[in-house]
Amino acid sequence: MLERRLDNAIFRSGFAQTRPQARQMATHRLFAVNGQPVDVPSYSLKVGDVVSVRDGKKAKAYFTNFEKRMQNVNAPSWVLINPEEFSFKVTSLPSFEEANVGVDIRAIVEFFAR
Repeated sequence: MLERRLDNAIFRSGFAQTRPQARQMATHRLFAVNGQPVDVPSYSLKVGDVVSVRDGKKAKAYFTNFEKRMQNVNAPSWVLINPEEFSFKVTSLPSFEEANVGVDIRAIVEFFAR
C-alpha cells in the first residue's frame, strides 16, 4: 500500500529527486491522476491510473532538463513512463520484493503479531 501512494510513485518514477520533493510536488497540485488534479500525497493509485504533469505546470523549475534526467531513471516494473507526455501509468500492483524500503518488513509484522 505504501508503494502505491502518489508521492512515492512520483519519486519512484523519477519525476522527483527525493521523497520530500515528491510530497511537495503533489501538495502543490503539479500532477493530475486520470485528468483530475490531485493535491493529496497519500492518494492511493490503482492499476490503470495515469499520472501526468498538469499542462500549466510543465514550465516549472522541477522539470528543467526533464528528458535528460529521465534517461537515467530505473523505474519499477509496475510503472510505465512516458517522458514525451510527462506522464506515467500504473500497469500492475507493486510486488513485495520491489518495495525496497531498507527494513525487514517480515520482522516488523512478526513483532506486532505477538
